[in-house]
Amino acid sequence: MSAGTATAIPTVGERIGMDELIVDLADAVFEGDVGSAKAISGSLFTLVGVIMIYAGLTTVTDPKIEALMIGGGVAFISLALQSSTVTAT
Repeated sequence: MSAGTATAIPTVGERIGMDELIVDLADAVFEGDVGSAKAISGSLFTLVGVIMIYAGLTTVTDPKIEALMIGGGVAFISLALQSSTVTAT
């Protein structure tokens, strides 16, 4: 269950066109600076991932929910890595 979550979220991010979304964020907020958009989005994805993993390890008592939380955290860290490879089109 955890592995399925960890692989599904980045795959969906790729399918919905995360590259274009980050470039659009750069155009809207950072006046076309894709580097800043990559840094901000990568940092936020990493933060969410770390919080999910920490919460899954420390606060959840149901093993199924814990597995989903940890898998989701790993998935968001994977999204952070994917966002670092975005290039402007």
